[in-house]
Amino acid sequence: MLDFISNKSTCLLMRKNSIEEDDKELYMYGFYIIYSTLFIILSITAISCFIFNDIIYSFLYIIVFIPVRAFAGGYHSNSYFGCFSISNILFIIATFLTIFLNNKPVLMQFILLLFFSLYICWNQHSEKKEEPEFTQEEHNKFHRNVTILCIFWYFVFGILQYFTRNSGMIVSAMLIVAIMIHIKNRKEKNYDSSF
Repeated sequence: MLDFISNKSTCLLMRKNSIEEDDKELYMYGFYIIYSTLFIILSITAISCFIFNDIIYSFLYIIVFIPVRAFAGGYHSNSYFGCFSISNILFIIATFLTIFLNNKPVLMQFILLLFFSLYICWNQHSEKKEEPEFTQEEHNKFHRNVTILCIFWYFVFGILQYFTRNSGMIVSAMLIVAIMIHIKNRKEKNYDSSF
């Protein structure tokens, strides 16, 4: 289905002479990424609204998870169905964890967030370190961006404590990113040790 609508969107641009024939594959891939991300966001929002009766869960999860995950890396599924399923399952787990954390002391939540943030900062983007075309300067830039994002969410969490009890979703989303990075690192270690 994603291939079909990506192809249709690309063909529409080609008919309007907005893109060249040589760029067709590139645009199809771009549309595929846009539509796949959009469907996951819509799905998470629907789960948040219809199962948990609170859209703020999806909003907080998406605005924390996507930027941190984009810079920090982590596990990637081999198929869109796997990615879609894992994304929704992880959101459900994060929401239940948030509901659990909302009944815990704020200090405990701050400590957990600090721990997950530090783990992400120290272990992020391991797949980029080994790519020859990825320079040390670029790696440092990614590391700096991840660190800034983690610090930013730490302060946002503190501010949100005064406005909503759902701020635990920031802790939950950071935990999910930390788990995905840990899984990716473990897979790489197991792969490297097999040689």
